[in-house]
Amino acid sequence: MKINKRTAPILIFLGLVIVIGIYFFSTIMRMAPQGHGSDGNYSFSESKVYLESKIDSFIQTNSLVERKNLDPPPNDNYYNQDPYFTITIDSVNFCLRYYGDSLDWSNNNSSELFIASITTVGSMKYSKEEKIKIVEDKFINKLGGKKVDE
Repeated sequence: MKINKRTAPILIFLGLVIVIGIYFFSTIMRMAPQGHGSDGNYSFSESKVYLESKIDSFIQTNSLVERKNLDPPPNDNYYNQDPYFTITIDSVNFCLRYYGDSLDWSNNNSSELFIASITTVGSMKYSKEEKIKIVEDKFINKLGGKKVDE
């Protein structure tokens, strides 16, 4: 294809439209809920790094909340590469995920978590609402999280 003076401005315009479209689409995708749906989204007034530290301290001092993979020292930031972590409260496993990606985490002074999945350990029987109330009352609210309307 030969580019002449008449087609050059059109090609530049189309290139700009494509770049702006890609940027707009990627921004919209980062704002959309991640994962395969969630059972609750929660916002926090601190950055992800500070929230991680707060969660580590809370779990270490609270006997009601367990996380088996806390064996490495918290300084290792062992779940920075993987935004998921699982806690157990009252025989219920809650898989939580930090919303966003490393770009969001480094640029925001606030953070969000969402419940990616909930499973019951053993023979305990709870309704979905009871399970969500457990994690909210015994974990999210204690850390200062606020429910985000979906």
